[in-house]
Amino acid sequence: MSVANPIDAQVHDSEPARMSTLEKKRVRHRTRRSPVTWVRGGGLTTLLFLLPTLLIFGAFSWYPIVRTVIMSLQHTNLVQPATWVGLDNFRAVLNDPVLPTAVKTQRTSRCSR
Repeated sequence: MSVANPIDAQVHDSEPARMSTLEKKRVRHRTRRSPVTWVRGGGLTTLLFLLPTLLIFGAFSWYPIVRTVIMSLQHTNLVQPATWVGLDNFRAVLNDPVLPTAVKTQRTSRCSR
């Protein structure tokens, strides 16, 4: 593989650069880094700097989401310990005769704004 001179590249713009298929594959191939080279390259330091951010993000975003899903599958009155009911809460809402009226009212109030 020859190194092109920038001056020659400006003079010979009409001539396409020719590379063999082996050279093209070599350019596209990316070697896999070992864990040792990842650590020496600063990967561990980067991870240590990101760790507090990831922990805070998880605590304030993912924990409430997971906790809400768990609570939706339980029966609780916030005084006694919760009991596991599974999907019974969702069945009760879907079988409620007031649900269509509530959905219709919510839809019309959202559309009128």
